[in-house]
Formats: sequence, structure tokens, C-alpha cells
Amino acid sequence: MGCACAILGSWGLFLLKERTDSLRSISNLRNYANILNNPILKPDGTSMLGQPFIDFTLSEIGGDPLRLSDVRSFYKILVLFDLDDCNSCLLEYRMWSEITRRFKSEDVAVIGICTTLNRERIINFKQTRNITFPIVWDPDRMITKEMKFRTSPLRILLNDADVIEDISLTVSTPDNQRDYVDYLEKKIKKAS
Repeated sequence: MGCACAILGSWGLFLLKERTDSLRSISNLRNYANILNNPILKPDGTSMLGQPFIDFTLSEIGGDPLRLSDVRSFYKILVLFDLDDCNSCLLEYRMWSEITRRFKSEDVAVIGICTTLNRERIINFKQTRNITFPIVWDPDRMITKEMKFRTSPLRILLNDADVIEDISLTVSTPDNQRDYVDYLEKKIKKAS
């Protein structure tokens, strides 16, 4: 009888260990899912906030090269998008144009970074919507690869030293867009 208890006890410990390992795996999967769904986090789970953005040089849709460090502005908003997977870009461009008109260029610069392979589609997108801010073309997704971004569309706020202050998925609701413009206005006033 004592031997049966010892065997059952060992079996019980084995089951308890298996359950603990399974729960740990589920917890790890949840953590991994959180990392994948959070654009602020790098693939290793560390934050991108406070990290410098790469000093890229890409061609504007019009053909002229644009280097990030040459853009003189207190804040830079980078909008990383692809016309093939970005319904919110089709709606949010009005907000970017509004920011371009509303704030002085030395306060805020908006730069679109488009990864769509078809350059003519981007030109058409910009012309038909009368977009005045620059859109650079990144068909090789160099920025996505270098910065290890896992999703788009993204809205990235950089300070004057090109350090990441905020990263978020773009949103297409008018309320969220107004909230973002208000958030930006408060940051500019606070910095002044």
C-alpha cells in the first residue's frame, strides 16, 4: 500500500509538473502575442521608445532624395504605410494634411514612408488627394527591416534628435484623429 502511494505520489508530481509547464507555455505564448500586437515593442520585447530612428535617405515620389536628419523640425511624424494593406491611410491622409497646414514646419514635419511596389499608384494617391507633405518610396522595406517593425500602418513620433517618442497603429476614426492632433498640440505647447 505504501508503495502504491509512492507511485501515485510520483504520478501526481509528474502531472503537476506537466500542468505547470503547460501554463508557463501558455503564459509565454500570451507574452509573445502581446509583443506581436504592440508596435512599441521590438521582437525581443524591449521598448522602442527612447531609441534613435535610423537616419535614412530615400527618394521622394517626385524623385528628390530626402534624408531624415536634413529635415529641421522639432517633431517629425513618420507615417509608414502600404496602399495595399492600409485602409486607414486612405482616410487618415486628411489628418496629416491638416497637421501640415496647422503647424509651422519648424514645429512639425509629416513624412510619409510608402512601401507599395507600384510607384505610379503612390503618385496617383498623392496627386488625387492634393497631399503636400513629402512621401518617400521604400519598396524594399528597408526601414521596416532595419527598425524591425512587424506591422503597418504605423505612426511614429520623433523628437528633434530623431529619437522615438511614440509609436502607434494608425486609426481612421475622426475622434481618434482629433485626439492625436490635440495630443500633438499639447506636446508642442509644452515644449515651447
